[in-house]
Amino acid sequence: MIELGRRQKLQVVKKVEFGVYLGEKADAKEQGYDPKNTDNEGTDGGEMVYVTEYESVYHTSESCTHLDLSVHWGIKTQVEQKRNEYGGKYHACERCGGDSALVYYTEKGDCYHSQVSCSGLKRTVRLVKKSEIQAYIQCERCRENTG
Repeated sequence: MIELGRRQKLQVVKKVEFGVYLGEKADAKEQGYDPKNTDNEGTDGGEMVYVTEYESVYHTSESCTHLDLSVHWGIKTQVEQKRNEYGGKYHACERCGGDSALVYYTEKGDCYHSQVSCSGLKRTVRLVKKSEIQAYIQCERCRENTG
């Protein structure tokens, strides 16, 4: 069952000209998507990658930390003094402003957010053929993990 407001693994079960229908396993293989394919390859042999709505990079792993965020909360004045996993300082999000006493952040990000629902903390991820997104570059974290 599809649950709103919760990150889930969904499969493409029917492609149409204006988009896709998402659902559970019903006839997904008939529609050209093989859920058992673990090599990131489409049924026609093309490499499949992950993209998000507002970025210009592609991801080779659905477990990339740019996609699979671990959100923490803290007191704004304390978070401003923290360093992220890469040694960078946190600053206010340009989208939500980060202007509350309680803020949200990720260990690998560089912003803090005033709302957990901020689009900077949300990811809408699509699986697409790499050949369809030629202008995109590979995510730095995915590139580092593939050697």
